[in-house]
Amino acid sequence: MSTSYEPVCQSCAMPLRRPEDFGTDAKGVQLSDYCCHCYLDGHFTSTASTLDAMVEHLVAMSGEMGMSPERARRLAREKLPNLKRWQAETTGTSTPGTDRAGVSVK
Repeated sequence: MSTSYEPVCQSCAMPLRRPEDFGTDAKGVQLSDYCCHCYLDGHFTSTASTLDAMVEHLVAMSGEMGMSPERARRLAREKLPNLKRWQAETTGTSTPGTDRAGVSVK
């Protein structure tokens, strides 16, 4: 039995299905971890810089995604803490020289 793996954005959990869905680094190279809505040209694009803020950002967009705010909040609270960007926030750990997403900072 095989299972298919669909990558998701490690910030918002958006499925990454098409090349244009992927975010890019500062040189324009596609990244495998983040979507174009969360990370573009080497920077996070959203003002949602905490897990709670990202949950509320997704809840605010729930109508565009075709779901109720309650369902969006429940799914976000279930999925987001497991994503790379929010791991340090939920576990209280971080890697020196990186932000919460593990992206190198100068």
